Amino acid sequence: MSPFIDPTRASAKKLQQDKSKYDQFKKKAKAARRNVGTEESVDKSFFMELEDPMKWLSTDTKLNLAWKKILETDNEAESSFDALAFQCLQDWIEYGFGNRPGWGQPWWLYTQLCVPCCVGEPDGHWILCKVDLLDHHITIFDLTGAKTKSIQVERFRQLMHLRRLLPSIMNMCGFFSNRSEKPRGAMFTVLVSSNQMIPQQVDKCSCGVFICNYAETSIFKKGNWKWGQKEMSDFRKDMAFQIFNNSVPYKSPIDL
Repeated sequence: MSPFIDPTRASAKKLQQDKSKYDQFKKKAKAARRNVGTEESVDKSFFMELEDPMKWLSTDTKLNLAWKKILETDNEAESSFDALAFQCLQDWIEYGFGNRPGWGQPWWLYTQLCVPCCVGEPDGHWILCKVDLLDHHITIFDLTGAKTKSIQVERFRQLMHLRRLLPSIMNMCGFFSNRSEKPRGAMFTVLVSSNQMIPQQVDKCSCGVFICNYAETSIFKKGNWKWGQKEMSDFRKDMAFQIFNNSVPYKSPIDL
């Protein structure tokens, strides 16, 4: 369980007090910063952007740079890409060990993962991949529907590198050995979900927020899909508040 989830904050009175602190934080003229559990601290602009219905959720630049190296290797190897022999970056392997984030769990304890992916150039588009580690299969939840054959083919192409990278991470983090299974380097198969109950994005900037809700609904809400585009504004505000509420004041090394 994440250390940024505090069950003692459950009472309505405490919740209201915390919301007041959040409102005061956003009104401060001085640039106070918060540690939200990522590698860098953030200021109030981070929370304001989360709340803004016209803003996109951004991607991790560090991960993007590493991903481009994977693309280069994959493109050079083409069909001869050896997933089990490929030496991927240690940062990627740490996800499999359960060390990114630091309160994660080793992959070998589970059979499924939810992986958000930002695909497409130059603007990017968030989709959610439900990964079955044992069956080597990925189900795509695409919030724009992706019902046409051409879009589905494009999604398969965009996820080609992930389909090859996953077996490499699984092998190097000990997924197969810890489950007493024979290592498999076979590329993952892909299918776009045809679930008609899944809410669809209408605007052009809510894809990241949608997949956060997709993941939450799949994991915690037992497939209760009774929400949609009209709830995105409130969901953004609640997301920003919850991140703030479970963060801590940041002090730079200079201040310590």
